[in-house]
Amino acid sequence: MMLSAPDSPDTISLDQPIPNDKRSKAGKPTAFTMGQRYVPRERLLVAKVTSDLDEAE
Repeated sequence: MMLSAPDSPDTISLDQPIPNDKRSKAGKPTAFTMGQRYVPRERLLVAKVTSDLDEAE
């Protein structure tokens, strides 16, 4: 993985934000980025909500 500048052609730009729909076991909203996460580029480009980014799917 390599980071790129905001104006670089290598930087991924999404058409819209990805709303967070993650919930704790108690049903309360929880941060998607709890801990370190790696998400494949392809999954980022098609995700509608953060649960679409989980590896289990």
